[in-house]
Amino acid sequence: MIAYVRPPEPAGFATDAARLAAAKAVRDKVAPTQPLPPAAPMPAQSVGSDDFKDVWGIHKRAFIDAQGRGKCGYCEVRVTASSPGDVEHYRPKAELKEASDQGTRKATPRRRDRTRKYRPPLKPGYWWLAYEWDNWLFACTHCNSAWKGNQFPVAMPRVAQSLLRTLADFPAAVAEGSAAFQKSVLRRLAEACRPEAQFAGMCRRLVDAAPELGGLTAKNILDLDAQGKLA
Repeated sequence: MIAYVRPPEPAGFATDAARLAAAKAVRDKVAPTQPLPPAAPMPAQSVGSDDFKDVWGIHKRAFIDAQGRGKCGYCEVRVTASSPGDVEHYRPKAELKEASDQGTRKATPRRRDRTRKYRPPLKPGYWWLAYEWDNWLFACTHCNSAWKGNQFPVAMPRVAQSLLRTLADFPAAVAEGSAAFQKSVLRRLAEACRPEAQFAGMCRRLVDAAPELGGLTAKNILDLDAQGKLA
């Protein structure tokens, strides 16, 4: 990716009524009481692409002029002569996808890699950045749709935060005396610690060091899971 040149934020952008209304509509649906950025991922089905009103398209000319007379921000192809290109969200707004290690061919911006395998998407994406100027860039249609799409590497801290919240649920499950609740928490921990899981090593270390589990280790939990005792 080239050093990206983003146009300066236009006068009045911060107070633009249409942009603020669109951002508020998304926030009201996803997390009306959450701080921004949210302290934790939101429920998986809380927002979709259709929930985001397009207010970025009107700024496309400014992005075209700033980025080398219409060069794609990813592959540097000059796109305006052959295809319209898009103002794209660098951090995806509705969901995030990460390629697994199972792909066997390298894709190019002009050929979608049909063999590439993806982990299940994480939802929602960076919804609170959907209407931020610094999260927009100009991209060719191939990079935006066929190549980059909603792919974005997920920071390890996000996985760690989710695991820590799960660990915090276990004492409550024990206090309630609910076997179903305890199994639910342990299932989530087992999923995070399985060898094929992303950041499995980090998750196992966090589980092994967690005082909330009263001596249970990641191996204990995985053994229970393998024996079908968490079903």
